[in-house]
Amino acid sequence: MSLKLPVFFAALFLGAQVFAATGKSPLSLSPEGVVIDNGVDAPITLKYPLVMNEARKEAKVSAATVTGATAVVNYEGGGQVGVKLADGSVTFDLAAMPAGTKHLHAVMNIGAEYTGVGKWQVGTGAVTLFPQDKPASPFLHKGGATEFSLFGPTGARTTVHVPVFCYQQVNDNREWNNNIFQWHVFLPVTPDASTLTLQIEITAATVTGVPAASTPAAVTVAQPSLKTPAPPEETITGTRVLKWKDGKRAVFMIQFDDSASSQLRNVIPELTKRSIPGTFYINPGNGPYKAFQAQWEKVANLPGIELANHTFTHNGALTPEIFDEEIVKTNEVLNQLYPDRKTPRLISFGRPGVAKEKWGITEEQIKAVLAKNHMIERPPFTGPPFQYKTIPEMNQLVDLAIKSGEMKSLVFHGVGGDWLVTPMDYFNAVLDKLDANRDQLWLTDPLAYHKYLTARTTAVAKEVSSTPKRIQISLTTQADPALYDLPLSLATRVPADWAKAAVQQGSSRVTVPVVAGVARYNAFPGSAEIVLTPTS
Repeated sequence: MSLKLPVFFAALFLGAQVFAATGKSPLSLSPEGVVIDNGVDAPITLKYPLVMNEARKEAKVSAATVTGATAVVNYEGGGQVGVKLADGSVTFDLAAMPAGTKHLHAVMNIGAEYTGVGKWQVGTGAVTLFPQDKPASPFLHKGGATEFSLFGPTGARTTVHVPVFCYQQVNDNREWNNNIFQWHVFLPVTPDASTLTLQIEITAATVTGVPAASTPAAVTVAQPSLKTPAPPEETITGTRVLKWKDGKRAVFMIQFDDSASSQLRNVIPELTKRSIPGTFYINPGNGPYKAFQAQWEKVANLPGIELANHTFTHNGALTPEIFDEEIVKTNEVLNQLYPDRKTPRLISFGRPGVAKEKWGITEEQIKAVLAKNHMIERPPFTGPPFQYKTIPEMNQLVDLAIKSGEMKSLVFHGVGGDWLVTPMDYFNAVLDKLDANRDQLWLTDPLAYHKYLTARTTAVAKEVSSTPKRIQISLTTQADPALYDLPLSLATRVPADWAKAAVQQGSSRVTVPVVAGVARYNAFPGSAEIVLTPTS
């Protein structure tokens, strides 16, 4: 399996200020885990993860062998995870992980010295003091979010960014006669994730004890802060890779399964009327698609309409060979619909919902077939009439995306007809909700979302040179540029007298406005360096 095709990464971003004077690395490996030393507080350890199967049974670490900046972590019952430190990052190699692993469960012990002094924050929630007295409930927080920040007794902050769909828990262990606190994170292992890459952000304390973003403009700006998806211009220093495309606050995706004819009649006209993109997971070998094949071929290239792979027949697969054939035959149809697209390329895959006995293959076999065919499985299914049964419930999901700054999606089947039907008034209501909030939402498809997320996770924007009249920036990522071929959105602070900025990358040149001293623009990682100059 290619190591260039990870879907979800745990990303933790490195700030250089605390260690600029000493040159000491904040990260090291011990037999217990990754040691994080902010240089002022006592070191803390993010323990090597436990591995959890679908039944939520955990395999514990049996031994860890550390050799300098690498470690091999072995598990009870077999299997191992490799760990490597390099340039402020931590990479977990999952190639030999125990079979059936669905989650990694990592734990950070937080010492008693944080009691009544240290603080914690999950996502964009409140910065909260670790309680002086034992609380009524030991669970200080439970829920999903994409980051955890720990504020030490000195005020220095360590921030851990984690993938979408992970679950976090903050505990007060005095309930169990253990005078510490703990942070737990459960990270999903997706079918095509062969590595998880982590980094650490450590920021020096301010006078108030709450750290501020502090990487100097002349120093590399690692990745965006996921806490503020579209950061206010006044918080930006140097150059920052924005969390979502065009600096949008959150992501929302609309998808459709099974080639239902009502999608042709009712859905596509409503989407195109509002310029909202939609992804349609088709089964070219089944009756509904074949009955309306000419119409599907006609709409495939409409703006914002994307056809994707839902297997050829929607009948499951009893062997890896059958599953591979289902994928390949559907991809052949998609390649005919999109003859101008390069091959190989990434293609979005939606797993069909079929009876359990129709799947005779393991997750590992599914994973292997998808990787072989450059397939990217979409996020887990959520949609009406299963998880969402009313208009308010669907609209609340849109609000949740905006509030959390993350990705949310809805998957529909029949709309105004066919099967698993969503009424037209329900469907139009959620489209109107999305349309009304499009200034905050990146409305996109699962493949574009995956490409941006993957490239952004390991992206580094570095100011190579900066003068009052010219700023030169390099943009790199670990993602394979042949497959991850979408631009990233950046924000650069420019001199106060710039009204507009000309952005040049290779032969491409655009002019963008400067708002509150910041220019926002799109650029391709790994391509030519980016040059900004003032223009009128």
